[in-house]
Amino acid sequence: MLEFLLRHVTVRNLVIAGILGASLPFAVGLGRSAREFYRETYYPAQRGSNKGSDDIKKTLDQRESEKVIARFERVNSRLAQAKADGRNIGGLAWKSKQAMRYNVPGRRDVALQMLDEVEMATPLKKVQYIPLYPPAPKDMMSDDDVPPAKAAAAKGKAAGAAKKKSKKHAKKKPRL
Repeated sequence: MLEFLLRHVTVRNLVIAGILGASLPFAVGLGRSAREFYRETYYPAQRGSNKGSDDIKKTLDQRESEKVIARFERVNSRLAQAKADGRNIGGLAWKSKQAMRYNVPGRRDVALQMLDEVEMATPLKKVQYIPLYPPAPKDMMSDDDVPPAKAAAAKGKAAGAAKKKSKKHAKKKPRL
């Protein structure tokens, strides 16, 4: 092993290895330059924008902003109604106002998400539900109203349950 190292590790070989090691970053940069040249030559970037595109962008931006503002007003009206009813809204009003800070072109989705969270966290009004079908009076239903087939089935189920209980509690015979 030592003989191999002495034979191959010479000044000339060390200089060649140093030059190759130092040229490696340049080779990587050269490859990157070649890829960029190819991309720019065969797939050029779109040049400029149409005259009406700025107007279209402004109109779309304005519509999205109006949607966020409408949602903000709806959430605030629900919060005001909850506060008027005496329900505890905590810091929900502050969070809805903070959501309006995100009413900018790249962050409107965050504003809508925050407003949705506030809307879901708003305490609801207690409602007393009225049953659709009031329960029948006790005197209307009697045991005689049950059809005979159902009564027989109920007796059969009770008898089957009794047999299962008796088998369960019976003495088991030892296995040989």
